Amino acid sequence: MKKIFMMVVIALFLVTTQIKAAETTSTSSNVVTTSVYPIPDEFSDSSPWSKIYNEMLGDESKVFILQVQGYGGSAMIANGFFTNLQNIKSMGKKVVAKIVGPSYSAHAYLSCFADKVEFTDGGSLMFHSVYVKDSILFGLIEYNNFDTDFSQKILVNSMIKQCEKVGLINAKDIAVINNGRDVTVTMKNNKLQKIYSDDEFGKEYLVKEIAKLFVEVSLILGLIILIKKT
Repeated sequence: MKKIFMMVVIALFLVTTQIKAAETTSTSSNVVTTSVYPIPDEFSDSSPWSKIYNEMLGDESKVFILQVQGYGGSAMIANGFFTNLQNIKSMGKKVVAKIVGPSYSAHAYLSCFADKVEFTDGGSLMFHSVYVKDSILFGLIEYNNFDTDFSQKILVNSMIKQCEKVGLINAKDIAVINNGRDVTVTMKNNKLQKIYSDDEFGKEYLVKEIAKLFVEVSLILGLIILIKKT
């Protein structure tokens, strides 16, 4: 009887051990490895962006967290990196854009090519159209011409569509952007917040400056006429 009892105890022990081993194996196989990549603050040189892409290609992690903040830069260079991100995602990897500070222009559009966007305190995205600096009245008034660089504008329009697709901006926001204004996106209480503003040298700014110049010239002419009369 004692032998039978001991055999049962040993059998139960072995079964329990196998179950725990199976659970441990299952748990370890479900662990998702993550790598964090701080990114450059400007799209001015393709070299650092290519370096990040090559590092990601050799990284066996399943999730890549990009710490995003920066001033934007070349739409051409940005588009090249966005294409590389799409390639990373096609390999079954996940890309998370963690917005750790103000992210302007191309840096904002970068978030639209991630699988997930996370905002930290102070994180924001500023979207605007492509422009090339121009001036009128012999350089007295500078402004950004939103209709000049068509090749870059095509790229930015494709980025805008991607941002609409993932829900970071909507049709109203796009209309504002196409009018030469900024759209700043933040997160508050798990809801996207939108702020519309004028671009520093956008079309609305240009109209205001022309109106301001007209008033100033009118005042000067009025003073001249008044002085002559006296």
